[in-house]
Amino acid sequence: MQLIQQTLQSADKHHAQCQIIAGEAEDEMQKLREEIERCDEIELEFAKIKRIGEIVKEFKTRVRALEAAL
Repeated sequence: MQLIQQTLQSADKHHAQCQIIAGEAEDEMQKLREEIERCDEIELEFAKIKRIGEIVKEFKTRVRALEAAL
């Protein structure tokens, strides 16, 4: 009977430790998801900046063409 009790206590202890580790892993995964989301937002901002640069180049080309026509 005592061996059964010790086995159950040991199993309960290990189960509790595993739950703690799993909880910590979930917390870390959530942090990573948030970082990935921030990276995606930054990537989108860089894409916007690139598009603005392309628009500026187009305007410069138009201005040069207009200046040349005058």
